[in-house]
Parts: sequence; C-alpha cells; structure tokens
Amino acid sequence: MGKRKKAGETRRKGMGKRKEPERMEGRSFSPQKELAEMLKAQLPEVFSEGKVDAEKLKKALAEDLEEKSNATEIICLDLKITKKSVDKGLAEKPERFTCLDVAFKSNDQLKTNTALQMEGAKIEFKVI
Repeated sequence: MGKRKKAGETRRKGMGKRKEPERMEGRSFSPQKELAEMLKAQLPEVFSEGKVDAEKLKKALAEDLEEKSNATEIICLDLKITKKSVDKGLAEKPERFTCLDVAFKSNDQLKTNTALQMEGAKIEFKVI
C-alpha cells in the first residue's frame, strides 16, 4: 500500500509531500500601538502614565519648530482628516505638512490624493 503521512504533511495524488502552513501566533496588527511605540522612541517626554499627553506633544513639536528655520509647517494632530481639512491646510501654503496616519481611517484614496496635492503645491508631506 501507500506510505504513511507524517504529522504536518498531506499527500495529494501525483503531487508528492507538502507541508501544512504554519499557524500564526494570536496577535493582531494595531496601527495605534505601533504609532505610540514609534512616538515613544522619538519623544518619550510626551508620555504620561503610558499614554500620550496631547499638551506635552504640542509643546514638544512647537519647540522642535522653533529650533528649525522660519519655515512654515503645519502639524495636524487631528484623529480624522477630511478633504475639507486638507484643502484648509493647502490654503495656508506651508513648506511642510505633517499628520497622523491613523487620521486617514484606512482611506487610502484620501491619503494618496493628499500626497499628490501636496506634491503639486511643492509642500513636503509627511505621515507619522
């Protein structure tokens, strides 16, 4: 008769041995957690009791801007970005526009259009 299967293998007619796919650990991707970890690595002083203190973050970012040249920069900390808020930012004609990735709420079309509009207006666009 045929050969016995080993654990983790299946046998298909004419195809030979094939390993079963490995199971993934029970972890899910969390963009907020990943963003918080990146932010904590760059600006640990803005965390209070394990959470981002918005006022400390605004102060740290404002200090960072003061250290740079007199360039105009918009840093948007809104948790939701809309076409209207993008248009408002474009109207200010900054040299740089920085916003949170989670603010796009998985709306890749809006993020792509925003990046293209910023490029067309010669505005450096950064998403963190």
